[in-house]
Amino acid sequence: MRYRAIKMDQKQFVKSLHKAELHHHLAGSIRNSTLLELVQASSKDCSGLPESEIHDTTLFLYRQSLAHRSLADCFKIFGMIHKYVHNSQQINRIVREMLEDASRDGVRYLEMRSTPRSLSDHVCASGQKTTNIIRVPPSCRVNGMILSETDFTDVHIQEHIDSALSHYVEVVVAALCSHAKTEPGLVARLILSVNRTEDISKAEAVMAVALAWKQVHIESRVFDSKTNVVRIMYSPVVVGIEVSGDPTRGDLCPLLNALTSHLGAADKRLLPVSVHAGEVMNVAETQMVLRWQPDRLGHMCVLSHVSIDQMLRQRIPLEVCPTSNTLTLHLTNLSDHPLLGALLQQHYPIAICTDDAGVFDVTLSQEILQLQATYALTNEVVGEITLEAFSMAFCGWNEDNEGREIMLLLKEEARRALHSSLGTPQTDVIGEFLTDINRKMPSNSLIAK
Repeated sequence: MRYRAIKMDQKQFVKSLHKAELHHHLAGSIRNSTLLELVQASSKDCSGLPESEIHDTTLFLYRQSLAHRSLADCFKIFGMIHKYVHNSQQINRIVREMLEDASRDGVRYLEMRSTPRSLSDHVCASGQKTTNIIRVPPSCRVNGMILSETDFTDVHIQEHIDSALSHYVEVVVAALCSHAKTEPGLVARLILSVNRTEDISKAEAVMAVALAWKQVHIESRVFDSKTNVVRIMYSPVVVGIEVSGDPTRGDLCPLLNALTSHLGAADKRLLPVSVHAGEVMNVAETQMVLRWQPDRLGHMCVLSHVSIDQMLRQRIPLEVCPTSNTLTLHLTNLSDHPLLGALLQQHYPIAICTDDAGVFDVTLSQEILQLQATYALTNEVVGEITLEAFSMAFCGWNEDNEGREIMLLLKEEARRALHSSLGTPQTDVIGEFLTDINRKMPSNSLIAK
């Protein structure tokens, strides 16, 4: 039996969906208004930046239309973010505002990613650049024990790690913990990024910090529909590693080898890994990435026949960022995407994401609406794609049984919300609608010319 979706405005339908956002950069999620404030404030905080530079930057942000940002404009803004965001208070604000924006858009699970760096207000104890202590925010759980509800707790770890990078993670985790208590509707976790263009030692330092903070579990309040109660549950705050950076620079081979050395091989990794790949045509590198078997892929837009065939065989989940891909590939329209239409035809596991929501001025709902309009997808298909993103999350990895249960509960709530919007019974009838997609997909070429 087939069930028809009730008639409702597409924007309202997509907004009503419970969504999982899996590719969301912290720095790129800054609000335009916040960046403006930070730029203007820098003229008063003795930053040493020329007044003329601050004036020109302010004018650029005021005058430049958010809706018509070019790729060059976006790169200019990324440079501004790195220059004007430099202390703990600013990072805390950006995290808080990012979570508020995501929650308002109906996001129920979010994996934010960020590259740890030294903040201007970090002070090394006794001048030491490494530490075997992490300062854990209130109400976290470590080794099965819930720590102080009011104070930070010093937790000793076995290995020495970079103190500046650990301090950065501490600031982000504190903001996540605070949000979990005040706005419990969104479960947020952290992926640490390593840059392919930087020295391997920096990447190894980030991996060490990630493994140290992996033992810190933060609180989540999740509704259990079977018992009709909100459950307080804990799972690791750091859930993965991301490999990113300028795709035209750097050799990925040593970095992937270092990841294997520190985290283990595929299926046995201490932390799952997402790799940006296929952003430019580089057949050898893309093949190497696929052979290495990351746990998720990012972008994968420009591929050879060989890479496409291998990707379709492996079916590694893919993070698709429509607005970002349209800009970076200089496409006139998303329908010109060289791979996306064919992936939809193949029912390939994809998660729709925003990449840099603030810089691109886009929400996850808008990305999903763009996908639906471009490929004439039914509400049922859109709902299933959105729902399956919860199954691709890094939360619940490996032995993290409680994290796995959190994701099952979130997905169940998402399924109930989807059926409510579709007007269908609370049973799994969505799969049959996926066959509709074959009749609706344009015959886009998979091969980069």
